[in-house]
Amino acid sequence: MRERDNVFDPQNRLDSLDIPLTLTTADSLISFYWNPPSGIEFTGFHIYRKVSGQNHFTSRAVLPPTQSSFTDTSLSFDVLHSYYLTLIGRSLESPPTRVLNTVPGPGKIWLLDRWDEYFYKYSYGLRHRLLTHYAIWIPEGLALNRSDRQVLVTYPLFHYAELLDSESGALLAAIENIRYPYACAYHPAQKAFWITDSTGSLYRFSASGSQEAELIDDGLKKPLTIVIDASGNVYVLDLRLNRIVIYDQNGNQTNAIDDYERLIFLAGNQRGTHLYFINQSQTGNEVYRYSVLSGDAEKVYSGQGAAIVRENPQDQALWLAENMDNVARILQLSPSGVRLTTLDGFKHIEDIAINPYNGNVVVADSRLHQLIHLKPDGRVIGKISDAPFPYRIVIE
Repeated sequence: MRERDNVFDPQNRLDSLDIPLTLTTADSLISFYWNPPSGIEFTGFHIYRKVSGQNHFTSRAVLPPTQSSFTDTSLSFDVLHSYYLTLIGRSLESPPTRVLNTVPGPGKIWLLDRWDEYFYKYSYGLRHRLLTHYAIWIPEGLALNRSDRQVLVTYPLFHYAELLDSESGALLAAIENIRYPYACAYHPAQKAFWITDSTGSLYRFSASGSQEAELIDDGLKKPLTIVIDASGNVYVLDLRLNRIVIYDQNGNQTNAIDDYERLIFLAGNQRGTHLYFINQSQTGNEVYRYSVLSGDAEKVYSGQGAAIVRENPQDQALWLAENMDNVARILQLSPSGVRLTTLDGFKHIEDIAINPYNGNVVVADSRLHQLIHLKPDGRVIGKISDAPFPYRIVIE
């Protein structure tokens, strides 16, 4: 009787080889890991690859039987790469493993989801979840300390924030002395996180996690956003005070941006040279660019639904999200505010992030329940369609 489950028998019952492959991507690298099978005599592994546009898989590497990993470095960004592995016998090959697909490129994408109370780290192409962490309650803010592999997440309704290892998700420190920890930002010069209490306070927490959060100011009303500029000054948007309060590195108030009807949004550019804020006026939502050097603000755009603005660090173009009644769009503007591109098909945009390495746009749409990674011309690099309430995006 023929052994029908022999992996090298052409007439066996196997459609695929049951060897689980783990795939990871890191910018210009795609790596695989696997456990060699037991109870099978074989002479090596064979890895096959197909790149988008090719009709067939071709040989990528032949490996000895003792090897259990492989890294592919011959890649093209923003292009789908597909792989499978076979076992090499004395004269035949086994059926293939399941096919793994990924899109390589620079940067990893962090997402807070406010419905299922998780936060995630995804690969560049959004095809691989690199980290899944159960959020203790509904998460609000996320800040990265890239140099020390730390991520801080705030949970205002649980009166708690946690500092985690950004690779493993292991808890490094708990913050329990802030009543409603809300917005957060990392201050690289101080190696500290600045955190707001949404009931009216501002704190600083050392990245070493060796002490409780330090109170900086308890005279605020409803601080919602923190931005840190290139000189280490800290800007806090207070919704109830209707002003952007400016602090020096020591936590002393030095100035404020005010005299606007209703300030609803604040962000900084990557270089730390400019702020962008949105003023909700009677005629529309006005987008302003503020120079941290001169203290001057200029209006660059006005529209009814303007909600979020980000600057592309490569060319200083602006990406603006507009939310209307159950319809949303993203506008690309020149630095002076001239409309260049319009991306439609959205419902309600909670956040957008610009990939600093190539200018791509990542969008969190809560009503579409999607996280979408787009090229500036609208071509989709990756998409997640099962996120219940994608909320906050940070690109590492």
